[in-house]
Amino acid sequence: MIKTPKTFDVTRLWLIAVFMIPLMISAQDSSSEFKLEGQSFDGKIRAKGILGLFAVQGTLSFNDGNLIWSARDDDDELPYKEEMVNGVLKFMAETEIENEDNVKWTGFYRNGQIYDVTAEWTRIPGDFVHDLLLPDVVILKFTPID
Repeated sequence: MIKTPKTFDVTRLWLIAVFMIPLMISAQDSSSEFKLEGQSFDGKIRAKGILGLFAVQGTLSFNDGNLIWSARDDDDELPYKEEMVNGVLKFMAETEIENEDNVKWTGFYRNGQIYDVTAEWTRIPGDFVHDLLLPDVVILKFTPID
């Protein structure tokens, strides 16, 4: 009996290439739908409830690992984190501001859009005017402008 050398199965390689390459490309393309870094969104922020009579227009940006809220010639910059929740990218950022108050941003991003974006301002009592007019926790809602 004559033994023939094993040959590489070109057909098998071709089938792998036909089915695997498109899957690899689509996986790379779909990652962009979850790419928040480098994105900017114009919108308005307003408090919920009676405090929301007035809105402030500004821009929410994500650059160099920071969430940046720009409004009225002022920029607030704080590091943000991301996590996948049920196939959607959730972002969170938290920082202490003046008077030991705390601001926590949360929201979701998918297909180039942000939604359900809130900033929760937890106040420390001690400012007479704010204590008189504001609750201890003020919820602010950011609405993107299309």
